[in-house]
Amino acid sequence: MECMQRAIDFMEDNLCDKLSMEAIAGQAYMSSFHFQRLFSVVCGVSVSEYMRNRRLALAGGEIVRSDARIIDIALKYGYESPESFSRAFARFHGISPMAARSRRGGLRAFPHISVKSMIGGGQMMQNLKERGYTVKENGPIYYTRDMGVIRFFELEEYHEK
Repeated sequence: MECMQRAIDFMEDNLCDKLSMEAIAGQAYMSSFHFQRLFSVVCGVSVSEYMRNRRLALAGGEIVRSDARIIDIALKYGYESPESFSRAFARFHGISPMAARSRRGGLRAFPHISVKSMIGGGQMMQNLKERGYTVKENGPIYYTRDMGVIRFFELEEYHEK
């Protein structure tokens, strides 16, 4: 997880730059393919979606807090034209950049992701027991056609004793 966080921090430090997937994945010592898959599973969004949403969230904050021209902000965050920036901005925030500037707020946030690992299992099993469930441990699990009928958790009142 530390490697994943290093890659995320690298993206955050270079949000205004054009980054290659190989450069980002290299921060996590992974291939581009495996990094993108792991990132998507751990963070719930794709790498490109994360970068786009972070850029649009930061651009929105800059539009509200500064008097910089919107085209300059669009170029800073990697948009080639004001039209493409306005479309992406409106899709993300629900309002145009000019409306955001006049309202001075009400924009969508997309915070910096922080990856932390929590490994455990005993607590979850204890919680299940407190709710009246018993866990069957029969050894390895093999996937079969009738997986839908196998019951791994049963209420104690129905569990054979």
